[in-house]
Amino acid sequence: MDINILTDDNVELRATLYKANNPKAVVLINPGTATKTSYYLPFAQYLREDGFHVILWNYRGFCDSKVSHLKDCHHQYSDIGRYDIPAVIDTAKRLFNNLPLYCIGHSTGG
Repeated sequence: MDINILTDDNVELRATLYKANNPKAVVLINPGTATKTSYYLPFAQYLREDGFHVILWNYRGFCDSKVSHLKDCHHQYSDIGRYDIPAVIDTAKRLFNNLPLYCIGHSTGG
């Protein structure tokens, strides 16, 4: 299911939620910069089949969250850690407050 996540500085991030049957936890996959979420899809499907809800998403200005050319973007790289990752964590906690939350990071996402 596609979801939109709004950061504290009013940037909309695009995400996809893969819901598991009888979930035991939620996993956020924080991607590498400019890495399409499709790269992580086999891993997300494995996690979902093993009982984890999974949220796949992209940072502001990249891939599915891109709204203009990166050269026209005025975001700072540090906004990823300041706004984007906390917004996704907060969204996961709001949606699934009764489940443990884990983050898996690749590259910048780590």
